Amino acid sequence: MQRILVVACCLLLSLCSFSQRIGFNQNIGLGATQVHVNDSRMLLDTLRSDYSVRVRTFGLVYVARFDIAGGKDVALSLSSPMMLGYSTTNKYRSVETHPQRKDTIENVHSAHIAFEIPFMADLNVGLRSAGDESRRGFGFFAGIGYVYSYTKIKLASGMIPFDRWEPMLRAGIRMGTNWEKRWSIVFNLRGRLEGGATKTYGLQLLKEL
Repeated sequence: MQRILVVACCLLLSLCSFSQRIGFNQNIGLGATQVHVNDSRMLLDTLRSDYSVRVRTFGLVYVARFDIAGGKDVALSLSSPMMLGYSTTNKYRSVETHPQRKDTIENVHSAHIAFEIPFMADLNVGLRSAGDESRRGFGFFAGIGYVYSYTKIKLASGMIPFDRWEPMLRAGIRMGTNWEKRWSIVFNLRGRLEGGATKTYGLQLLKEL
């Protein structure tokens, strides 16, 4: 992931030679993420919980995007696709280790408010926004950045915070020949790319405003 960040920074710096076209764009829509967590936690001095659980998040997405440099067909933008919603858990299994015994617990479910605040740098090609008057009907974009996410998950012994600050990659397409029909579909991946690392997968459907 660090190498990708270095390459992305070099690309973004090279785009600064383009003519300046500073603009502000917005999106609103729906989003969902999913992550399978395997972790261990000391809950008390004498109680250890080794648990696995699937966490899904659903919510409303608002995107604020600033185009800071670009040419006729390519633009560089800074964006923050924020999401506010709730999380649910399933496929829970834990092994609770006490001084004299071990307990295996399954089927613990929970729901809690959730939010995420990303900070992204995006490269946009082709159709760039709802206000694009070039009569293009298709465009795509890719971005890299970091995201802070927060919710709570329920273990057998109680609720615990589940928050992370992690790298994020995203890519998407924009479609539509006029304002009323312009939508975006976005896929994102969060977490380290090394094998075995916890990864979060996300999907968003956004209306260009």
